[in-house]
Amino acid sequence: MKHSPPPVRVAIIGLGGFAQIHHRAILALEREGICRLVAACDPQPDAFADVQAQLEFEARGVTVYDHYLKVLDTRTGALDLVTLPVPIPLHAEMHRACVERGIAVYLEKPPSLDPAEFDAMLDTERQARRATAIGFHMMADPTRLAVKERIVRGEFGRVRRVTFVGLWPRSSAYYRRNNWAGRLIMDKHLVLDSCVGNAMAHYLNNLCHWAGDDAARSWRAVQSVEAELYRAHPIEGLDTVFARGYFAGGIELRLAATHACAGKAWQREMIECERGVIEYVSPQEIHVRLADGTEEHLAPAAPDLWKESLRSDIDFVAGRIDAPRQQLAESAAFVGFHTLLYAAAHRIQTVFPPYATVSRNPKGEVLVTIEHIEEAIGALRDGGQLPSEARFPWAAAGGAAVAADLARFREVVEAMAAARAAERGFRAY
Repeated sequence: MKHSPPPVRVAIIGLGGFAQIHHRAILALEREGICRLVAACDPQPDAFADVQAQLEFEARGVTVYDHYLKVLDTRTGALDLVTLPVPIPLHAEMHRACVERGIAVYLEKPPSLDPAEFDAMLDTERQARRATAIGFHMMADPTRLAVKERIVRGEFGRVRRVTFVGLWPRSSAYYRRNNWAGRLIMDKHLVLDSCVGNAMAHYLNNLCHWAGDDAARSWRAVQSVEAELYRAHPIEGLDTVFARGYFAGGIELRLAATHACAGKAWQREMIECERGVIEYVSPQEIHVRLADGTEEHLAPAAPDLWKESLRSDIDFVAGRIDAPRQQLAESAAFVGFHTLLYAAAHRIQTVFPPYATVSRNPKGEVLVTIEHIEEAIGALRDGGQLPSEARFPWAAAGGAAVAADLARFREVVEAMAAARAAERGFRAY
């Protein structure tokens, strides 16, 4: 008689914020019988008594701790997987602590935005009993992966260009959510919280994934970038990025993303191939338009991607599959791409009034919008023009960088922080 393996024993580090997405997904998977939450922690667990009640911690036998090391040390030998939906500056430290204790890790994206720290994490990873999964949850979308398989098989010819454009409004509350929001550096630690380093980091990773057209499980590195970085919110870092460049092998890239906008969030991924164009709007809306006029519209039921991403790692830890959806080492292309944006731009241009306008959303929170931001994004998407080339009055030329320029990355970021400290900025909130 064949017996099912015991449920994977899971701990989640965190109770508030994004950790609650992990808690809901793990609860759903626990009800399927494939895992069991045995522990959670938060520096202020009593502040989340209502969350613990809603998630039925007492009935499920979940023990709550006030420090992650108490979880790891108390549960050593009785814990199979730790998920880390924690602040980006804590990723490396917590990843190392888990690996040193032989516990598998599901680490939320991005793994690190500091390339030196990322390299140190890869060194730590060489000691790991099981590969660390990275929470780029869009890699759990079966339709996305099916389209990638079709690209690799050559159905659309070689990939020529990949583009992402995204307008995701973020209010004053977003930048007050913690002490590192919108920061470049904090306590000498590179934070680099931004639209593409955090909320839309998935899409940088996706561009690298689409460009890896030689294998289904591949991410292609960016070779060169021209970039312009902007801020309209009163923050240290950036909230808007425009870039163009090339991946290794000559595939073109275009990128435009902003939090300095209002209205409904909107994004597009476009993969232009020799014999057609794929437009990925969302897991429920994908358009394929071939050069011969044939059109295909994919509208599958959207899975819970966080749940499915965590499921894949649980299956990996249980031995049912060979690898999680994306491993730490497979995030190297993303980290390199993100790093090149800063190395190329040299500066973050502040957009002041009247070109930055202030409004309020229905909750009364402040929104800051760059004038004609949608038109600027359209100019990059459709014609490859950066804002300074399209002569928007708030724009300023950035610069260019190739992979060899990554060595001066930290110096560039420190200069950006110093320039912001010396700048007389405006306060919108």
